[in-house]
Amino acid sequence: MTEPATSKIVTRNEWEQAQAELLVREKAHTHAGDELAAVRRRLPMTRMEPVMVVGRSGPVPLADVFEGRRMLIVYHFMWKNGAPHHKQCEGCTHSQVAMNAAVCAYLAERDVNYAVFSSGPWSEIIAYRDFMGWATPCYSTADAGNVLATQTGGDLPCYLRAGDEVFQTYENQVARNRGHAADAAVARPHCLRPAGDLGGLARRLAAG
Repeated sequence: MTEPATSKIVTRNEWEQAQAELLVREKAHTHAGDELAAVRRRLPMTRMEPVMVVGRSGPVPLADVFEGRRMLIVYHFMWKNGAPHHKQCEGCTHSQVAMNAAVCAYLAERDVNYAVFSSGPWSEIIAYRDFMGWATPCYSTADAGNVLATQTGGDLPCYLRAGDEVFQTYENQVARNRGHAADAAVARPHCLRPAGDLGGLARRLAAG
């Protein structure tokens, strides 16, 4: 196996100078991210058309996916119909490893439900979920029509429920930007490694 390339070797003083210069840029990046987050929270919202998805209890309206909570975050898992488990999307799989029961419970305490949607058949989706040992609620959008037809692997839409009405408040679309790879708990340590994102995990997460 070929050893990955390493960074240039410098003196401690040179390293500290380079580290200090990077820290200035990282702080600027953090401040810019805070400003973007504030803009995101102020986005208008749009009413969702009635749509049904298929879960463990059969077809249910989108409002039921909230499980009584006010907010919903959905991850769209890219699906390869009929493919064996080891051929399903690697980036989507890595993303869901981080969304364990503890993380979902943390969100639930803040009135947020988390679910996974996929365009694949329900029987295949639930078999994969159980194989991976996940507890996250999963739903098939195979028969959802055009309302969710634009969703691809890695997309991360957010919804708000008001009674029986559902509104979409945000959507991180992988096809339009780097996606949410930088925010994924499983990807962040890889981005911080000495040689960077070895194996391109963050890029694969962003690509779905």
